[in-house]
Amino acid sequence: MLRLLVGMVVGSAVLGGVLIGGQVATAGEDARSVPVGYRVVMPGETLWGIAGQLEPGVDRRETVARLVELNALETAAVRAGQRIAIPARD
Repeated sequence: MLRLLVGMVVGSAVLGGVLIGGQVATAGEDARSVPVGYRVVMPGETLWGIAGQLEPGVDRRETVARLVELNALETAAVRAGQRIAIPARD
């Protein structure tokens, strides 16, 4: 029963992140608009792993650097439950 409840909560969080995606956020101090989506970091996920999922075959260091800048993070560390902006797919 607990597993079902946890699964429903996680599924709702993921679905909510997908539904909220496609918004426009302001990134950086130059106020340029960057189309972004949002995602909630799941337990055990890292920015490195998320970068690999977002852009397979691309140097993850570049993707991580973009995610750090887009989210105004001091480091590449993220925590479960954190909502992060991700570049919108073309």
